[in-house]
Amino acid sequence: MAVVAVQAAVLVVGAAAIFVQTRSAVVRSVAQEIQLGNSRIADDLAERMRAVLDGPIRPGGESWRRAQAMIERTGAGTVASALLLDGSGRVVCHPDLRTDGDVLGAQMGSWTVRPGEGGAEVDLTSEVAVSGLLDVPFGGTWYVTTRPIPELGATIVVRTPQSALASMVSPAMTRTWLALAAVGAGMLALTAVCATIVASRYDRRLVRLNRELSAEVDRRVEQGLALRNALIFGLAKLADYRDSDTGKHLERIAVYSELIALELAPAHAEITDAWIERLKLASSLHDIGKVGIPDVILLKPGKLTPDERRLMEEHAKMGADTLIAIRDKLGDGPLINMGIEVAMQHHEKWDGTGYPLGIRGESISLPGRIVALTDFYDAVTSKRVYKDAMTHQQAHELILENSGTHFDPEIVSAFRRRAFEFERQRARLQPEEIEVPHAEAVLLRLQESTLQREAA
Repeated sequence: MAVVAVQAAVLVVGAAAIFVQTRSAVVRSVAQEIQLGNSRIADDLAERMRAVLDGPIRPGGESWRRAQAMIERTGAGTVASALLLDGSGRVVCHPDLRTDGDVLGAQMGSWTVRPGEGGAEVDLTSEVAVSGLLDVPFGGTWYVTTRPIPELGATIVVRTPQSALASMVSPAMTRTWLALAAVGAGMLALTAVCATIVASRYDRRLVRLNRELSAEVDRRVEQGLALRNALIFGLAKLADYRDSDTGKHLERIAVYSELIALELAPAHAEITDAWIERLKLASSLHDIGKVGIPDVILLKPGKLTPDERRLMEEHAKMGADTLIAIRDKLGDGPLINMGIEVAMQHHEKWDGTGYPLGIRGESISLPGRIVALTDFYDAVTSKRVYKDAMTHQQAHELILENSGTHFDPEIVSAFRRRAFEFERQRARLQPEEIEVPHAEAVLLRLQESTLQREAA
């Protein structure tokens, strides 16, 4: 089939070249015929006017009425038409004069005709006869021929719109194209039969090999993506285990982020099913930078000092740097890029008072703005050793109060419309017991085990 394709390409290029050359020749021939027709009409009209009229033609007089009648009859049954100009280039007679009186006296003396390639432009009222193209100032191009009649103080202008050329050329070119297509189709059919006979047994093998190769490529790609995603999610779980004992935090963030994305999708073309799946995994990466925060700060049950707070805020940048290092090793991709955005920006605020960059508004990426709200909602509705959990209604009211300051108003509106589903998912995924950091939970269990042995 490659042979057929190559021959088809050659035939198409050849046919196109022949068609273009033929059309160019036909266009030149038809254009010449139009100009000859204009010349014949102009000569005939000039001869009749000289025979019938005498002296300058002035509107309203008997000579003018005869001249106007001749102009109106000129070109009947053709696309050509004529008009008459006086010595200063004003319209004296026009075929549309009875229906459009405004054309009488219209100034055309300054209009110029292009007589041919390399020729200088000539005024319509030139003392010599001219044939060529006239570009009408208010649109369109005419083939025109002029015949000055000095004894009548007038100039005849016979015109044919250039647009008529296409209607004259089209039938001939259609027949030419059909003939070329028929010849080309016959040659292609013969080539196809021969190529099919010769190549059929190789085609089946090639199809099988391509199918096997495609399947292997897909398998390797899926394997690589699965390995990368598992590695990234493992980092996220590592960070989460330092901060939560239940393991549900990442699942809740993913579910909440999906709810927001689904609500925003109609207004954001970039939010596709694949985009949402990336967001669910990328949302789990928001706090991976916490692996770099010392336990004395991360696990502190009380309020952090200003210095401790500044160090804690470094986790956003640490997380982004970690993911950038992974990207440098494993390659670029939509998921890792979205994860970097989420890790770096989920503590940024709509009004620019967030950290670590202090950016505002839509300078914060859409995934970053979504996770900023979902992480906040999960944080305030989760019970910890140092605080009680807010109810869904309390969190709902607090988020609405922070619309336009902490959160993107559009995302707050999406949250409000999905509030019932947030509450339902929270009831399903939120544990009743206090969530404590994993390291602290391990210590508590060791202490309980020691006390039980001592009691025994």
